Amino acid sequence: MTTVDRLKLIFCSIALVLFTASDLQGQDNTMGKDSLYANFIFDSKFLIGIPINEFRENLDQNAWGFGGTLLWRLKKLRSPVHLGASFSWLTYDRESDWIWLLDGDGFEYEVERVTRTSMFMGHLTLRIVPIHNTTFQPYFEGKIGFKNLYTRTNYIDHENPDFSLVDTDIEGGDFAFSYGGVVGLTISEDRRWPLIKFDISVAFLKGSAADYNVRSEDPPRPIIEPVDAFEERNSVTDLLVPQIGVSFMF
Repeated sequence: MTTVDRLKLIFCSIALVLFTASDLQGQDNTMGKDSLYANFIFDSKFLIGIPINEFRENLDQNAWGFGGTLLWRLKKLRSPVHLGASFSWLTYDRESDWIWLLDGDGFEYEVERVTRTSMFMGHLTLRIVPIHNTTFQPYFEGKIGFKNLYTRTNYIDHENPDFSLVDTDIEGGDFAFSYGGVVGLTISEDRRWPLIKFDISVAFLKGSAADYNVRSEDPPRPIIEPVDAFEERNSVTDLLVPQIGVSFMF
């Protein structure tokens, strides 16, 4: 069994567990009380981005980052269907060195020059919650949006507490169309509004082809600038994204 097949099996197993939890919890709850539905949901999560398929062949390392989602309920449906947007940022590699710069008065000062490869994602999100206001509350999402893969070099003055970012250069970037789904589970014993729930989920996000930088297999010696440690590749941008965080429902 390949790594991709294992990841798909894990994804399907999580979905099966959540559907089972939905059936068990639904036996103790009724869906008739519209007042029990959350009108707004905001979540904040820590993310791990796992490249899969062709993306994994070029980028053989995981990314990490943070994300958030803001949703509001479509009240006319009188059911827990929420629509909104999600945004997340992932970084997967960096290279740095130290250089001397001149300030406006002609004095030298040392800064760290950091080149970082990152990804910013934005998606229109539709969330469906099969049950409401329970200890274990599964949910399912559909997403459509974009991935922005870019490389940026920042010049950081660590001795300046007021404004440490001296300058920044964009070394390259590209956009990819992105779509997919999420299976998740929120957990809380509290039934009072507003609710704060522990939130775990995994997203599968297909992505169209894009140009992006990865660690070079044969970098120049010596490396003159941090960006020299990277080279451009192109492939589809499929990701599996485990997520953990908290959801605020009110």
